[in-house]
Amino acid sequence: MGKSLLIILMMVASAGAQPSRGRTPAAGRTPTRTRLVAQYYELEKQLATAAQNQDQARLEQLLDDDFEQWGPEPPGDPISRDDWKAAYRPTSFGTRQMAVRAFSDTDIVSFVARQKGTFGDREMIGDCFVVDVWRHEGNSARLAARYIAKAPEIRTQPASPPGKH
Repeated sequence: MGKSLLIILMMVASAGAQPSRGRTPAAGRTPTRTRLVAQYYELEKQLATAAQNQDQARLEQLLDDDFEQWGPEPPGDPISRDDWKAAYRPTSFGTRQMAVRAFSDTDIVSFVARQKGTFGDREMIGDCFVVDVWRHEGNSARLAARYIAKAPEIRTQPASPPGKH
């Protein structure tokens, strides 16, 4: 998958995170979780749990044969399915801000993941923005590609007025 596909997927995921037809939730209303968000929330949880427990049989069921993970870190090459399975070791995992865009046989799932653990010899800690591409095969879905990048930290305190430091 090339850079242009990554850009397209990011645009699709971004569009999926926006309220439809220009509507915004009414103030004070809690958005409800859609059926697809609930389904993929559970699949993402199963994927992280299988990796945490090193459950190779469950990972085989959840990952597409040609799964790859892409990220912005050098060398810029994708991480293969086998390398990902060997390297990904979360000790805790959570998701928020999930959105799902459904297409005929593919769903694009975007979310913010809060992870702790290791990926190979590197420590994973903090929030990442994830875009997962899930393919349907009958009644099951398998993860075909993951695009992941460290999420920017959000300031919790307002910035000082200009000239007042």
